[in-house]
Order: sequence, then C-alpha cells, then structure tokens
Amino acid sequence: MIVEQRDNYQGPDRPICHHRSETITRRLTHLMWLPRFGLIRPYQLRQVRPLGLGLVAGGLATLGYSTLEHFLGDLETLRVATPLGDALMQRYLEVWPVPDEGAFFYLDNRRKVHHSGHSIAAGKISASGRVLGATTQLFLHDAAGHGLHMHSGPGDDHMTRTLLPFVQRFVPSIGREKIRGIVGDQEMRSVALFLALEAMDNLGFVTISRAPTPKQEAAFEVEGIFVPYIRDAKSGELTHWVAHAHTLLQDRTKGLSYQSEVALVVDCRGGMPGRLIPVLHNLREEDVPAELPHTVYVGRWENQERVFRDMRACQNLDANYGQKRVAAPNRPLERKREDLRHKLRTWEKRVATAQRKVHECAEQIEVLGEKAQRELAENRDEITALRQKLEETTVPKRRERLVVQRERLTAKGQIQQIRFQEKQRRLVVQRRTWQQELTERQNKQNEVAQTLETLEDRPFYDLDLEKDNLMTYLQIAGENAHRFVQERYFADTFLEKVDETTMARLVYNRPGWVRRQGQYLRVRLQGYEDPELQAVAAQACRRVNQAQVVLPGGYRLRMEVADKILSC
Repeated sequence: MIVEQRDNYQGPDRPICHHRSETITRRLTHLMWLPRFGLIRPYQLRQVRPLGLGLVAGGLATLGYSTLEHFLGDLETLRVATPLGDALMQRYLEVWPVPDEGAFFYLDNRRKVHHSGHSIAAGKISASGRVLGATTQLFLHDAAGHGLHMHSGPGDDHMTRTLLPFVQRFVPSIGREKIRGIVGDQEMRSVALFLALEAMDNLGFVTISRAPTPKQEAAFEVEGIFVPYIRDAKSGELTHWVAHAHTLLQDRTKGLSYQSEVALVVDCRGGMPGRLIPVLHNLREEDVPAELPHTVYVGRWENQERVFRDMRACQNLDANYGQKRVAAPNRPLERKREDLRHKLRTWEKRVATAQRKVHECAEQIEVLGEKAQRELAENRDEITALRQKLEETTVPKRRERLVVQRERLTAKGQIQQIRFQEKQRRLVVQRRTWQQELTERQNKQNEVAQTLETLEDRPFYDLDLEKDNLMTYLQIAGENAHRFVQERYFADTFLEKVDETTMARLVYNRPGWVRRQGQYLRVRLQGYEDPELQAVAAQACRRVNQAQVVLPGGYRLRMEVADKILSC
C-alpha cells in the first residue's frame, strides 16, 4: 500500500522513494513497537537504543533516531495514514472475520489534549471536565473489542457531524450485508443521524438516552407488557425488566422528527418502581427480541474500556506526534459572531417592542385626555341647562327635582374626573416604566453591537493530523497484536484475559537470550518460579513454534522457556 502511494507521489524526491519494501516494513515495525520498549517518540532513541526493538522488527540491529524520524516525515509527506488505516482494517477482518449472519460494530469517541501556544480548536476533556486544545478521535471496534479503524478531527468537532462521514467510509469496506448495526454513545444521538442511517439501506443504530424525567416517561408508547430480563447471578432475584416501546424524537431547531424504537429497561436493584433506562434504536425486524438493543449496548463496555485502558498505559495513546499547523477559518470566532448576531437581532426585537409600548402609552394618554375634556364639557353643558330650567321653574317640587339632578350631574362629573386622573396616572407610570425599559434595552443593544464590532480576526490553526493519525493506526496495530497473541497462543489459560500491562510484566518483558542460527531466530525465556506460569509459558512457546512465525527480516521464530531460573 505504501509502495503504491509512493509510486503515485508527484512531489519533490524523498528518501522513501528509493526504499525497498523490506526496508519500509522494517521501519514501520520499529515505529509500531516503540511503546513496548517504553519509548514515546523516535527522539528518545538518542538516549537509549533497545536491542530487543531491532530483534522484534526483523532480527537485525535497532535503527537510530535520525533514520526513523526522517522516515516518519517521509510518510507524512506521502499522506499514507488514511490508506494505511483502510489496509490495516482489511487485515484485521481477515484475522477476525465477521460471521456470515453479520455483527454489531461499536463506536467510541475520545479527545486527545494538544498543548499549543497558538489558537487551536478546543474541546471538553471528560476526565478533568476542562476545555482544552484537543483533537477528537472516533474509534471503530468489532463485537470482540478489536480496534478496526479510527477517524480524527479538530477538538470542536461534534460526534453527530463526524459519525456519518466515517460510517460512509467504513461500511463499504466491511460490506453492508455483514453489518447488523452500529452501537454508539449518547453523544452520537441525533434525529438527523437516525434519518441518514435509515436512508443507508436501513443501517441499524443503537444508542442510549439520558435518564428521562416523569414528563418524558409519558412519551414512551409501550407495546405489550414488561417481561423478566436479568436475574442476579448469586441470589437469583430478578433485577431488570424489559419492554418494547416507541417514542418520537424531535429536533426543533432543524424541524426534524423521527419515530424511534425503544428498548425500555427497568433497573430494580435500588427498589421499586426502579430506574428507567431507554435504549433507542431503529432495528425493526420482526425477529428482534425486546432485550437485544440493551444487550448489545451493554456488551461493548468491557471490551472497549479494556482496549482504551490498555492503549493508554501500554501504547501511549495520549501522546502527540507532530504539531504542524495549518491556517484555518477561526471557527470559535465565527460561532461567537453568530451568537452575537443572534443576540443583536433579539435585542432589536425587544427595543422595537419597548418603543411600540411607549408609543401606545403616549397615544392612550392623549386619547384619554381628549375623552376627559369632551365628557367634562358635556357635563357642564347639562348642568348649565338644568340651571336655566331651575331659574324658569316656580313649582317647588319641580325645582327640588332639578336641584337633585344638578347635584347628581356635578357628582358624576367629579367622579369621572377622578377616574380619568387615576387612569392617566397609571398610563404615565406605565409609559415611564417602558421608557426606562427602552433605555436599558437600547444600552444592551449598543453593548452587543459594540462587542460585535470590536471582535478582531485572529489567526486560527488546525493541526495537521497526518503524523498523529499514522502513529494512532500503528498503536491500534500494536494493541491488536497483543490481543492476537493472547487469543492465539494463550487461549484457555489464565493469561488470555489479563490486561496488557500484566502481560508485559509476565511475558513480553521477560529476560532471556536471543541467538541467530541459520534461518532461525531462537529465543529462550528465563524460567518462572510459579509452576502454573511456567507451564502456560511453555505451552505458548510450543504454539508459536507450531505456527512457524516468520519475522519481517526473514527469520523463523523459535521459542522456549528455561526449565528453571538461570542467571543472565
């Protein structure tokens, strides 16, 4: 694969353009096994040059710092990381083939911290909860936890945006007919993703939702009844119930909705009524058991967590390779500008509302004043007319009735004036309040506008992740090599499931002797005090010899364990 990439290379001449395939393989093997010897970068070979690194890379002398550093730079120039990752995945699938009936594949994401003196993309680090400069990595595993592929991007990449391109990349390589579904964390859950995966030939997707509130629980439409699911292994008590349900997922910002299937699991270990665990999925086949989505989701934890734990400790997964920067649009600044523009539009609407309210109050005060003047004039005219009638009337009873009417009209006019004055006072207070609110909103609007104007374009960089991706693919290869050794040579022993650190302490870093004899590279390990460990190691050596392993340098590997502990 690297040779093909080299043959298509059109740039300046590089030393790798003249290497033999054996040379390239040997140097790649050196890079892959660096972590096994406690080395993070080729630079550290200036201080120490382990003999075993050369032996495991082909049975020859260990290469130096300058050779590997220049080789790594050549690989970066050829941009071989992506083709290498694709080619390695095909090799992994040959070693661990997918069953004919298909299987579920698992995705997990993490962020790797990158320290830089320049402005780079940042993301939240789960372990510390801090927002730091970082890159986002998305790992693909098979059902047994073997790492198959990886995708990386800036730290501000969101899983719902990066997952779909990654899926479109690896699904054709594996084969759609062999993929029953993809399992991911709740960070990858989105309505748009469900719709896109369903459009890809109904590709299955299983994820989990947050613990629902009582209001959200009512949105689940349960089909049938809850049935027993899990019992405690020791006591035999029923701890989990499960039922099949539906729910409507909505993304109001994008105007999307999706009718999702749900495996509703009730965890009763803390007492009834239990804790509700909704597992969302789109597996609509008739023969899918209600508990299957939860089973495949929970089944990922042990294998995937083991992989990441081993790779952090033994493969230097958090190490950074290459800090080459590439100028990029300042995405955080653009997001901040867009947020400020949204706030500015909001304040403009609020200012317009306040101005309208002030104008309405002023109009109401003016209308009220005109109405008060008009009714006051009408009242005076009526009183004047009664006064004239009173002067013209000589009948006592009629004069008495006119006097009462005049007093009532006078009182009515006074009451109307009091009511008008009270309404006017309330409207004046309301106008004053809205005027103050208008002033405050205008000040806020001016502050946001000023902040938006003062935002200056600053240099922003994305990291060139070619070298980092290349080393990550080699780290995955190193981890898979460890898993291959355990499954192939330590099968049915207590060392088959131990972590990589324990294997390194007991087996990989065991002292011994190495001798080249013709076409053979003979390795003799120092014996063990523990009889069981001695028997397991001897059995593993016999299995290695039966497999007739050929090293990159052409030597056939022969291994044995000394009968007793000898002095080196």
